Amino acid sequence: MPNIIAILKHRRESLGLSLLEIQDKIRINAKFIEAIEKGDFDALPNPLYIKIFLRSYAKFLGLDVPEIMALYEEQAAPKPSDETIYRTKKKTSTIRFTDVQLAQNKIFLRVLVAIGIIVVLIAIFWKILSKPNTSYNVPVETTVPVSETPEYVSDKLLLSVEVIDATWLQLIVDDNAPIEMVLNAGDKKEWYSNNKFILWIGNPAGATFFLNKKRIFIPEEKKGKVIKELVLSKELLSGKEEVINPYGK
Repeated sequence: MPNIIAILKHRRESLGLSLLEIQDKIRINAKFIEAIEKGDFDALPNPLYIKIFLRSYAKFLGLDVPEIMALYEEQAAPKPSDETIYRTKKKTSTIRFTDVQLAQNKIFLRVLVAIGIIVVLIAIFWKILSKPNTSYNVPVETTVPVSETPEYVSDKLLLSVEVIDATWLQLIVDDNAPIEMVLNAGDKKEWYSNNKFILWIGNPAGATFFLNKKRIFIPEEKKGKVIKELVLSKELLSGKEEVINPYGK
């Protein structure tokens, strides 16, 4: 069976490319590429980066990406222990059983509500019939126009992203718990905040970010690195510029 490490290194060397040349092309740090070629996946900053970097590297080298990813899963990806698999199956079974119970309870509650409504309607109808000489006015329903939802709430912050290549993102909205995700090409996401956002971005060149519809400027020297603790607050919107530069340069 071919070895994934040997395939990657041999292909790069056959193309006559150095690690620094590849770093400039695909915006992945040369030390991470070297770690992949050595099979030292623990040297990468986060397990989520392994598949993202490996996929981009294999694609650049012109290799069969699905084959490389399959070799990684077979030869290098961490394998769960039998105990972990048993606990996962047990937890899944418990969740499914609980879901069934919840569904049954919801149906029972709906039936009770329906019966209650029928009883109330019968009581009202009987009360009306018991007063044959009493006239009453039927209220006329009026329709209140509902205003359309604006693009974003003016007193809040709107963070949006458009993705062109796989990008890892960790996001903190105000003082809430961090949200971590991998965004794929074609994804579009939006989040609202009262005061600020804090971002950690892997592969910054793979996505364009906007704050209240204004594009956020990312310097070229930072697009090949992991951006850490990028703070986006209302102070950045004080000017009239269409492009926001959080780095102040």
